[in-house]
Amino acid sequence: FRDAGRPLNLGTSYAPKNARKHTRRLMQVLAYGLFVLGLILGMFLYLLPAIIDDMRDAEHATAITWVNLVFGWTVLGWVAALIWACVEKPEPQQPAFEHREAA
Repeated sequence: FRDAGRPLNLGTSYAPKNARKHTRRLMQVLAYGLFVLGLILGMFLYLLPAIIDDMRDAEHATAITWVNLVFGWTVLGWVAALIWACVEKPEPQQPAFEHREAA
């Protein structure tokens, strides 16, 4: 009954102090995880023209990759590398062996 004369303070949190610490730590870990995920996604998007030309076995794959790496930070260089990677024809595949018909 000691608090009978004081008004009720509704603004105080009844959660333990260490619970607030854990919540803050959880938010930091989530923010760090989202940051790392954003970096990985950003690197994937930045290297997308190089990935496409590698998957398509483009004839000028090395040149496309270098254009992407050197000029990809400019939007124009990235778009140029992406278009080049998409329209580049794949290298003709050499047959592993030649089939000869018996005479």
